[in-house]
Amino acid sequence: MLARAGFFEQAAEHSTPGKVAWSASMAGLGRLDLLADLPARTRDADVRWIAGLMAAWDVEAALRLLPERMTFERAGCLLALGRVDEALAASPDELSRSARAVLLRDPDAAAEALADWFTHQGLAPPRPRRRGKPYGVADFRSDPPARPLDGPLVSIIVAMKNAARTLQAAVASLTAQTWSNLEVLLVDDASSDATLAVAAELAAADRRIRVLRREGLPGASGARNTGLRAAAGAYVTFHDADDWAEPHRIQHQVAAVSEDGVAAVSRHFRITDDGRPVCPRVFPMVRLCPISVLLTAAAARAAGPFEDSPVGADSEYLARLDLLFGRPRVARLSQTHIVAAWNAASLSGGGATGLASAQGRALREAYERDWRVRHADRLRELVA
Repeated sequence: MLARAGFFEQAAEHSTPGKVAWSASMAGLGRLDLLADLPARTRDADVRWIAGLMAAWDVEAALRLLPERMTFERAGCLLALGRVDEALAASPDELSRSARAVLLRDPDAAAEALADWFTHQGLAPPRPRRRGKPYGVADFRSDPPARPLDGPLVSIIVAMKNAARTLQAAVASLTAQTWSNLEVLLVDDASSDATLAVAAELAAADRRIRVLRREGLPGASGARNTGLRAAAGAYVTFHDADDWAEPHRIQHQVAAVSEDGVAAVSRHFRITDDGRPVCPRVFPMVRLCPISVLLTAAAARAAGPFEDSPVGADSEYLARLDLLFGRPRVARLSQTHIVAAWNAASLSGGGATGLASAQGRALREAYERDWRVRHADRLRELVA
């Protein structure tokens, strides 16, 4: 349990060298020199977990640990190593095909493979605005639905900071949702570029859009809390200013919550500015997207505001919902409803806070250990 929660130092003290918890702890701490071969009967789930921890430090070592049958995981490692043909042979899935096409400078083939990923899930794919050109999230177009659905008001809170280049595409993907009864709250976090001007133009074109300025805490958490205070919807959700939302995202999440739940969260993957699917943690390429959580207004009031943290506050918020309401009532959807931008300037990509740097990982892991301790204390209080 300690190792699963990221308390690797403590887990190592209470486990035996060669056992799963010990191996995971050494992998998580980057002490790969102390790792021995895993027992032959180690569960696949544990092998996958340990390899994922290793990959942050040494992708080649993680690849050697993964058996041939773990095709998606091996493909992720091979893509991270630039061995795209081997990745495609290991796992000929659509995202691997798309990554290979980008590296071969064939953006149309990359876009087609990306579209196949969504259509095979029964979803509407993103479409780049121009054929034959490299594309990122900012280049996706979103068409209004032919038959929009009506229902309770959903408030979508978009924290934005210096997002002038991506904001229009991100907001267009929200206003083109199949669920029509929306309010989109664009909350500016002290932008220094043309973000506010772009937001004002979007609001003038669609009465469902409102522009607010962040109050209280600095950063994305303060902007999201400002949006929570202003939200009028029966449901509340969040969206990043450099992400694209699949048209059915809100519809599917509301349906999942209405079945005796309180919240629903979707999955996402990231692409670079030239359209290449990437994973900063190497694998799996498609992951849960905590900030996509959609919850009832009553649940939002009970959960309270986002914490003051430059990284990982969305993961803590989702875990807080699990704590308060029980994980079975917080639905994890299997479909991919979001494509996120990946660039070096973002919180996720930047060196000080980024997922791909040792400094950024250390910051995130320290915050996660802190809130897990606090959540455990809170759980004891609730049980008592």
